[in-house]
Amino acid sequence: MTPIQSKITRVNKHCVADSFNKAAKQYNHHATVQHSISAETVRKLEQVLSHKNSQINRNRSDWLLDIGCGTAPNLNKLEKLCNQVLAVDLAHSMLREVDIQGSQSDTTTSAVFLNNSDAEALAVKTNSIDAVYSSMALQWCESPIKALSEINRVLSSKGAAVVAIMLGESFQEMHDAWHAIDKPSRVNMFHKMNIWLDACSQFNWEYSYTKKTYLTHHQSVVDMLKSLKRIGANTKLTSCAVNDTNSLVNHASTSSNQTYMPKQEITQLNAYFKERFQHDNSYPLNYDVLYLTLQKRA
Repeated sequence: MTPIQSKITRVNKHCVADSFNKAAKQYNHHATVQHSISAETVRKLEQVLSHKNSQINRNRSDWLLDIGCGTAPNLNKLEKLCNQVLAVDLAHSMLREVDIQGSQSDTTTSAVFLNNSDAEALAVKTNSIDAVYSSMALQWCESPIKALSEINRVLSSKGAAVVAIMLGESFQEMHDAWHAIDKPSRVNMFHKMNIWLDACSQFNWEYSYTKKTYLTHHQSVVDMLKSLKRIGANTKLTSCAVNDTNSLVNHASTSSNQTYMPKQEITQLNAYFKERFQHDNSYPLNYDVLYLTLQKRA
């Protein structure tokens, strides 16, 4: 099969890491949606591994890789699925927030290793991982082909992966709002679902998928964008010098700097949302998530 030419978004990984580094201390408190998505990803992985391991008469996998682990809120559950966990993340400060001791119970026997690594260039031996878990991390990659190629490379024969990826269909109401006032959107447009599914078809594995939408509710457009900043998701993929979302939040709180987003633009956006959702007490922000289950063939 001829590989497709997957769209590549040039991502400043240094700036993405820096944004998540700054959010690390407060991440667990504010990442409500992200925690729900990661919990669902773990449940799906538990089901896949339970079936897989029962077929080969063993209780647990050997090595499990957590890609983009963040603060690893589900580490205790992952430890029950394998003998050894390798948790990797692009942001050093996120790794420092991982509570390895707190995750381990008296019955836990897994060894946990942390590594600062890029999902598109994993410092992991080929064919060495039995299971891969990743939740809300791969959307920050430049290329779905590159990200999935690394998962395919590190998975051992008949290895399995479950990943959750935020899609370009997310934040649609915000994109629509900026379009309505004839201005470019200031939030990221990630790769859409068809790009990820096209990429999936290029590898020697069986795969299935589901798509689910999560909603958060906010009192204003600025509140929406602050919610992204609090979890480190406000960095524009292609820019570091000008952080539009951060500029908006700073401007809104100080009302003194109109360099990046004038007060008029904020007013126009709020007017758009108020008219569209006039019967609601809040404005919705959608997270569209693709769940991929991958089973490598022998």
